[in-house]
Amino acid sequence: MWAENVGFIRLGTYTGGEAHTYDNTDETNYGVNRNNTELSGFGWSNTTGWINFNPKDGGVTIDAATGAFDGYAWGENIGWIHFKGNAPAYNVKIAAVSPTVTTQAVSNIGENTATGNGNITNLGTTNPTQYGVCWNTSTNPTIANSKTAQEAAAATGAFTSSITGLSSSTTYYVRAYATNTAGTAYGDEVSFTTASPPPPVYTVT
Repeated sequence: MWAENVGFIRLGTYTGGEAHTYDNTDETNYGVNRNNTELSGFGWSNTTGWINFNPKDGGVTIDAATGAFDGYAWGENIGWIHFKGNAPAYNVKIAAVSPTVTTQAVSNIGENTATGNGNITNLGTTNPTQYGVCWNTSTNPTIANSKTAQEAAAATGAFTSSITGLSSSTTYYVRAYATNTAGTAYGDEVSFTTASPPPPVYTVT
């Protein structure tokens, strides 16, 4: 990170590729952590020294949708640093992260209908624009097969979807799904068999 009057600000000591949480106990494990939209921890500037990203009466945030900074950090030798640039603003690049979903057992099974059950356990980045269940008579169904299409999800939690247009006495495979800008994520597969039609009844004289 670069600030005009501060120079380069190093946000951490870790050089690995995966997500990492800094302990911030000494100069070997300092860094800035992110919890949703809030930042915490310490950055380092060779010019100004330590920079606290979550000081008392302050704090720096990142807009989850745009990546824009806001709020105030505290520099030990320069005081408050306002993390909100004027246009053109320089924002954090927000990496798209797929949502996560689980699939529960199908309920209310009839001859031609059933109820699919799923749970969005993580919205990902950005929020899902569509979710539901997909099904097929072959394993590993996808949204290219039959599906329900519920609108955007703004919160995690369980959901149900009405499965229709089924054939009686047939085994189907079902997966919950959720789609966002990172792609479509699926839950584990479950299966069920639709009910058989009642036997015909004939009346003879």
